[in-house]
Amino acid sequence: MRAVIFLSWVGLEAAVVDELHRLRNVGHSGKLSKRRLRDRVAFLLQAKNQPFDQAAFDRLRRVRNELAHPSGFGGQAPDSAVATETFEYCLGIIRAFYPYHIHF
Repeated sequence: MRAVIFLSWVGLEAAVVDELHRLRNVGHSGKLSKRRLRDRVAFLLQAKNQPFDQAAFDRLRRVRNELAHPSGFGGQAPDSAVATETFEYCLGIIRAFYPYHIHF
């Protein structure tokens, strides 16, 4: 389950970098002032006139961060429902970036 969570976020981060490069190449005039992933995702979704669920982003990103940087002993491993939700959330954002259908 950990791999699903990590790789979902890695895929989203790669898509964000790709979409930011694409916007710069087409001369998008919007300025991105913050470097946080949440801010970049919100900026890109706004540029596509898509909604951004910040509460879901923060909650699922917290799960990823706790896996990457455990705060103590006895942390529970995420279950398949959380891994599936993370995958679907990240994939939904990636799909919002691109005009073509992404299959898995």
